[in-house]
Amino acid sequence: QWIDLRYKPERRYVVRVQGSDQQALLKFYTPPDYANACRSAKVFRADGPLHIATRLGRSQTKQAMLLEWLPGHPLDKVLQQGRETLPELAVVGEALARLHVQKPNGLMRYTSKMEAEHVRIAAEALVAICPELTRQAAALADRLAKRFRQLNFSRCSIHGDFSADQVLLMDDGKVAI
Repeated sequence: QWIDLRYKPERRYVVRVQGSDQQALLKFYTPPDYANACRSAKVFRADGPLHIATRLGRSQTKQAMLLEWLPGHPLDKVLQQGRETLPELAVVGEALARLHVQKPNGLMRYTSKMEAEHVRIAAEALVAICPELTRQAAALADRLAKRFRQLNFSRCSIHGDFSADQVLLMDDGKVAI
């Protein structure tokens, strides 16, 4: 049985695969996202409260990875229900910090030029929604892109787009990101 969990057009499709006695998480990626996910799966390790799902298999031709199913509660749902406690959120912060201090060997190198390009893309998306902001969005994107190009990024691990919907509070007190 397949249960749809998340679909991000042109990025990722995630399903829960459930058999009679086993379940797993199956993620389909676009080619660039698949390559990055494969690298990340090799680099990051569980540490303290940080749990990393074990990769059970992958398919280069399907651009897919099969991961262990982790029991727990998605942080975004917990926050919506108002059930979070400061100690739980502190553990989430510690788990994210443990991910960020890991060596980035093998990860895609993120450059200031790439960040400048992301700013330009964000400005274009804003203009598509609010055309009346074209001039302001372009000016801000130009200023930020120029500043990013002047930066020298240090080599470190970083999640990149961390949000509550990517966090699982596990039943054993650990956190999966």
